[in-house]
Amino acid sequence: MSLPLHAQTRPVPEAAVLEGLPPVRDVPVLTSWTVDDLRWALRQDSAVFFVLTNTRSLSPEGAATRNREVVRALHAASAAEGTGYVLAGRGDSTLRGHFPLETDVLAADLTELGAGAPDGVVLVPAYIETRRAHGRPRETGRLSGRRCWVSGCASRVRCPASG
Repeated sequence: MSLPLHAQTRPVPEAAVLEGLPPVRDVPVLTSWTVDDLRWALRQDSAVFFVLTNTRSLSPEGAATRNREVVRALHAASAAEGTGYVLAGRGDSTLRGHFPLETDVLAADLTELGAGAPDGVVLVPAYIETRRAHGRPRETGRLSGRRCWVSGCASRVRCPASG
């Protein structure tokens, strides 16, 4: 997937990260997601910002609705600012929450809005900064025609050169 072009004054697109918040510094953090809030975030001098959605505390239906609200508001804010965006959904390291519902909703809405479907989903059941890892490496399927593995112990995804 090619990344959308950002405003001419910036070399990289803004990245909006939904859900959990790792320790961060000098990064905008939003607790609401109106179009105006997201326009403000897109104008900040930061390549990334977080939108705290707290979907893990919601029912599956509530989580789906909230994800749709954020994606649609971000898309509208991006259009109003004349800039692109990259969207990343972030869950917790123990994979609690509404997976694969949330990633499916994000992919469907991005596609419907014309932003394109994600290239894939990467699961890393680890929180590297605290040396927390869960489980053993396991095959998770194929990405771009190649087998991919999630390694909680090594905290990385490994895709062999051949399938």
